[in-house]
Amino acid sequence: MNAVRQRIRPIRLSAYNLTTPTARRWQSTEAPAESSSSSSPHPTTPVVVKIGPESKPYRLLTSVILTRAPILTPEPTPYESAYLAYQRRIARALANPFPEDFYFKKGAIGERRFAIADNEREIAAFGEHARPIKKNIVDIEDSGREDDVVQLMDRVSEADRTGDVRSLNRKGDRSLYLLLKTARESRWRFPQGQALKGEALHKAAERDLIQECGRNMHFWIVGRQPVGVFQREGPIKGEGDKVFFFKGHIMAGQAVGSTENIQDFAWLTMEEIGERLEQSDKAYWEAVRYILSR
Repeated sequence: MNAVRQRIRPIRLSAYNLTTPTARRWQSTEAPAESSSSSSPHPTTPVVVKIGPESKPYRLLTSVILTRAPILTPEPTPYESAYLAYQRRIARALANPFPEDFYFKKGAIGERRFAIADNEREIAAFGEHARPIKKNIVDIEDSGREDDVVQLMDRVSEADRTGDVRSLNRKGDRSLYLLLKTARESRWRFPQGQALKGEALHKAAERDLIQECGRNMHFWIVGRQPVGVFQREGPIKGEGDKVFFFKGHIMAGQAVGSTENIQDFAWLTMEEIGERLEQSDKAYWEAVRYILSR
């Protein structure tokens, strides 16, 4: 037994043990270097890996899903409208009467304005059949302050009426996305371009967006990590494109109408993008449909 204990030696792990060539093989996928009299001056230089003997590596592309956020609150659903009306009636019925005589002088303009506003709240809560609170309520014109009336902006813009898909003012309650039509293939896609060697992907996405859409836009790329990837196979296995998608928001400006490679552009909703991509490039649409939102 003592002879066996003498043969077994405890091994102490140290920084020296972890930096030996044998230990490095366990920590990485680097293949053991062939014995040579001269060592490489740059051992960390990335190596392009090919899948087959005649195949080429994938092209690395970056694309920006540029968004115009909604500028109007969405229309409430019938259920939401019914719930709000119900809560408004309860609050109105349980509210204590407002002491008008204490805050307003009898016959003053302020009293008439308050009576008109209170009557409108009563109609909003209980409907048009609600009786006026005051029998001597006058119109807004009689108060002499027509400029106090707030005129709400129309939710339907001029771009919606004319069908201008290039305008950023259309579909104010929806998210819009910039889609480009290529001049060579006449195919709709998001702004994209090829990343350069040693270039960060989010920097390449920003550079390609400016190159295709011009410098008239102020935008913001959200984060440095892509939110999706699309792989298009080439005619030979191992060839093709790998497109990494980044989220972005337009802050001001507008895209350029046409460039050397771009024929047209449009700001479209998720459903409109699906109509244009589902038939022409269904695989591309399946890769981006879950990234988009209403």
